[in-house]
Amino acid sequence: MAMKDMNVTKTIQKLQPDEITTFLWDDNSVLHRHSDWEFTSTVDGTGSNIVNGVAYPLMPGDFVLLGPQHVHQYVSDKPIQRRDVCIAAEKMQQLCLLLAPGLYEKLCKTEKPIIIHLSIETFGELHQRLNKLSALGSANKYSGATLVSIVVYLLGVYLEHKSEKSMPESILSFLQQISNPDVFSMRINDIISLSSYSHSHFIKIFKKYVGKTIIEYVTDLRISYAATLLTSTDLSVITIASKVGYDNQSFFAQKFKNKYNVSPMEYRNSVHEKDYPPPPCLISIF
Repeated sequence: MAMKDMNVTKTIQKLQPDEITTFLWDDNSVLHRHSDWEFTSTVDGTGSNIVNGVAYPLMPGDFVLLGPQHVHQYVSDKPIQRRDVCIAAEKMQQLCLLLAPGLYEKLCKTEKPIIIHLSIETFGELHQRLNKLSALGSANKYSGATLVSIVVYLLGVYLEHKSEKSMPESILSFLQQISNPDVFSMRINDIISLSSYSHSHFIKIFKKYVGKTIIEYVTDLRISYAATLLTSTDLSVITIASKVGYDNQSFFAQKFKNKYNVSPMEYRNSVHEKDYPPPPCLISIF
C-alpha cells in the first residue's frame, strides 16, 4: 500500500548501506515507514504496535521485527520507553544470507510483524548490552560487532522456532563469537577451534544448519566488514585487507569484487558519492 494511502506523516531517512544503529524513544510515534529494518522493544511500559492497520501488543520480553513493507505506529496511554535496533536493508540482506538461504526474501513477504518472545532474563541482558552501546557510541570499535551479534541472535531465535531443524545453541553461540572483528584476522582452523566440537564434526553440522561452509561464511563476514571500514574510515585498502585476514591485497580485491562487483576503491568512492545523511537522533555504530 502506498504511503499516501496510509496517511503517513513521517518518513525515516535511509541508513548507509552497512549501517546498524540503536536509539531510544520515550514517546509515541506518528504513522511512518522506512526502507530499512528495525527490531523494536519496550524498555518500560506497555503499548501497541499499529502495523498495516492492525494493533499488536508491545510487551516487555518481546522484540518486534519490522521491514519496509510495514507501515507502523507506536501508541500507549501511558509513558512508554522503546529501544530500537535499525539495520540497513543491504546489511540485513547480508546477515540473512549468512544464516539461511531465502530468509531475506521470506521476511520481505511477511505482512504481519514478526514477534520474537524471549525470557525476561535474556531480554534484560540484551537491553543492558544495548544501553552500554549507547553510552559507548561510535568511538568504540566493538559496538558494531556487538550489534551484529544481537541481530544474528534474534534472527537465529526466529529461525529456531520456524525451522523443522532447529539451529543448535552451539551454532548460534559460534555465530556470535565470529561476529567479532578481532576474529576475522585469524586462520580458519583457529576460528573453527572456537567451537566445542572436533573440526570434522563441526564442519559437517555447520553446513547442515547454516547452509554454507565455514570458509564461505567467514569470507562473507570479512568482506562485509571490509565494506564497512571502506565507508566509515580513511584506512588504506591494504590496511583494511590485513584487518580482515588478507595478507595479499590482490586476493582481497578479488574476493571483494566477487561479492560487490566492484573493486574496494570503486566501492568506497561510489558510496561516498551517494552522500547518505545520518538519520536524526541516531547513534551511528558502523
